Amino acid sequence: MNIQQFEKQISKVILKRGKDYYENGSISELEQVAANAWRAKILGTNAYFVYVQLADEHITVSQCDCPFDGTCKHEVAVYFAIRKALNKKPATDYKAYFQHYEKQELVDILADLVAQDPALQKRFAPIKTKEKVNAELLIAQAKSKLLKLIGRYLRTYTDDAFQDVMAFIETVIDDSQAGFAKEPLVALELMTLCVEQLAGVQDDAPTWMYEQIEQDIFGHFSHVLGEVKTNDEAITVSNWLLKRFEKNAKGNLVHVFLVDGAIQISSISNAKYHIIDALGRYSRYTNQQETAQSLHFSLLMEVGTPEEITAFIHQEQPPVKLRNLLIDYCVREMRYEEALQLCADGIDTDAPSHYRTRWLRQAYQVHKETNNIAAQRTIAFELALDCEMDDIERLKALYQKEPALWQEVSQDLIMMIEQTKSDSYYYTHVLELLEDWQRLLQYCQKHPQAILRYCQSLRPHYPQEVSHLLTQLLLEKSQRASNRSHYQELANIIERLLVLDYEQKANELIAYLRITYPRKTALHEILNQI
Repeated sequence: MNIQQFEKQISKVILKRGKDYYENGSISELEQVAANAWRAKILGTNAYFVYVQLADEHITVSQCDCPFDGTCKHEVAVYFAIRKALNKKPATDYKAYFQHYEKQELVDILADLVAQDPALQKRFAPIKTKEKVNAELLIAQAKSKLLKLIGRYLRTYTDDAFQDVMAFIETVIDDSQAGFAKEPLVALELMTLCVEQLAGVQDDAPTWMYEQIEQDIFGHFSHVLGEVKTNDEAITVSNWLLKRFEKNAKGNLVHVFLVDGAIQISSISNAKYHIIDALGRYSRYTNQQETAQSLHFSLLMEVGTPEEITAFIHQEQPPVKLRNLLIDYCVREMRYEEALQLCADGIDTDAPSHYRTRWLRQAYQVHKETNNIAAQRTIAFELALDCEMDDIERLKALYQKEPALWQEVSQDLIMMIEQTKSDSYYYTHVLELLEDWQRLLQYCQKHPQAILRYCQSLRPHYPQEVSHLLTQLLLEKSQRASNRSHYQELANIIERLLVLDYEQKANELIAYLRITYPRKTALHEILNQI
């Protein structure tokens, strides 16, 4: 397609919309990145980037990162702009003006002009222009295809469509990993591009698929950073990561993995203070002090001095996420007193209950490391009040050698649980685990349906009561039974009686049902199968 006559090969609708974009000033940026290549930014519903490459005025490459499949209005707008730039004639014939200059004079003039003009610097600076253009093209093509695949998924919401997205991302990150040694920033750009575009469909994607591909990306990302060996390489990569992080953060896209990457290579790059400065700016313009502080401490754990780490540990009222990091660090470094103080202070705050439970468990582990049995028992009792079976088993194990004392403790635990959870599913599980058969029987007498769940546990201790409760439950259900589902429930109760060796009672109830409901054919069919 010739840039001078492209109108003949584009649909009238797209052509009109593209011309409107061109004439309305929607092209916010148009940059000639090489002798025959242009890059443009188009402002519409969203901001889109277009890359166009020519050969003898023929369009050989045309890419837009919008989801439209085919030549789009954004590309057409750029065609108009490029043609105008190509056809624009200079007002003055400067060639004649420079005819009488000597070669060295011309070199000096050109050097001065390039030094003053960034556009000329891009054009004439001693950089690998071809490689740069190829890299930009590679990134633009990857973004364009990824957007189209994501767009197709958002139109269909099928697992197959999302698997296509995953397959393409896997290809991109494999290529990035393979090319990291040669073009590290391009490799990082491609992987970051995948994360940024994928984040847009997090709420719509199948959870397990999204988590799998995200984990793969971050795994590759960490792996390629592990290939950074030299200080110069680390500085270059670290600067790129921090700039990309701040750029995203200003657009309300918080991609913490970029800072984590800079932290990962901080011991090589010596960029500790650059990272701290970036986190300070991030905290100021996003008001995300908690995230910034947590990242700051992660950095100090890599390259901080003992004094810096201690100051962080002893700060007043750290936010919950940071408190977790501080406790983990103190436990790992066997700074047990500081770990216990952080746990205790956190438990006394109004933090969410799951954080307080975590800090209780961490305090328990510290006391276990220091063999403080009394403190372990106190914490285990408090944890057991939430009716988690593992916590109750832990508490029980602490009194294994003192059965009489355990009997007292278990009764205290049950009474305290009764005050808040006596009607919950967990309460009966606790009674069964603690073998309080009397209370469990009383619960089943109050809630007859529960006998189906606990009849086997209660049978050795209260055989007559269990038989009576199952019989009463069957009689009550039989009065309301009106369909096969109801009849099957009755049969299940009879089968439960047979399993528990109440054969005589089961036969009596079968006979009772046959005599009482002679016309319920479906019921008789189900009873015949017992």
